Amino acid sequence: MTLGGIGLLAVIRPLLPNKGKLSESELEKKLRILESGDLITQGSNNFRYSGIPDDILDLIFRTLYQEEIEQVKPDIAQELTNQVVALKKDKQSLQGAYNELKGRMLELIVYRELNQCRNKGKPIDNFRARLRAIENAQLAANITAMSKLSFERVWMNYYIQLPQTTGVEVEVLALGEDKNSCWALVFELKNRDAKHLPTMQDAQLFVTKIEGIKQWLKGKTIKLVCPVYLSAQGFAASVESWLHEQGVLT
Repeated sequence: MTLGGIGLLAVIRPLLPNKGKLSESELEKKLRILESGDLITQGSNNFRYSGIPDDILDLIFRTLYQEEIEQVKPDIAQELTNQVVALKKDKQSLQGAYNELKGRMLELIVYRELNQCRNKGKPIDNFRARLRAIENAQLAANITAMSKLSFERVWMNYYIQLPQTTGVEVEVLALGEDKNSCWALVFELKNRDAKHLPTMQDAQLFVTKIEGIKQWLKGKTIKLVCPVYLSAQGFAASVESWLHEQGVLT
């Protein structure tokens, strides 16, 4: 709360009977009383108030406590520092929410396209053309095989529970099967900026996740589990090379 540019809390506290002994909750209670008497109105939180529009509150305080008010020296530097700290926290929170939303949007795009293929009962259109160039013969064979397969089920943010382990979240998962075998297409997606590309640890976690999916499918004849790691801004060369060595398409 302000009074002619001076923090009113700083003014009220030394004028109260139990000077310097009031807790924040007690001070808030007294401010509530002033509010109920229409002398002040609450602002953005429990400790921000403003006087009524015709400046009656300002007149009351300046008539009775002009000398005390003039002696109060608000710590403007500290107030500004606190505001900057609060704004930085808000910025970090918003940035985190924005980054998560970007990632979810990429997941949704992939999920919707796979679901359209499922509804049509057709394989993915131009699967090979959507992936980065590779020189690994086994990966090339996997791409050829997956280009001919369709899917019966598609999930986004699907949790797989494995025995004696915590749940594994798969960002996008498509499953298909026939009377002889089953197959899976597994996506990990990152929509980060160029300064925060997927790390080697991120890559290792995805490969571990693929092993979990194979364990989840245990008991069925697995024709193919095809993992795909998509990064909107690409990869560090060493990370992408390692992924290819582990059988992961990018």
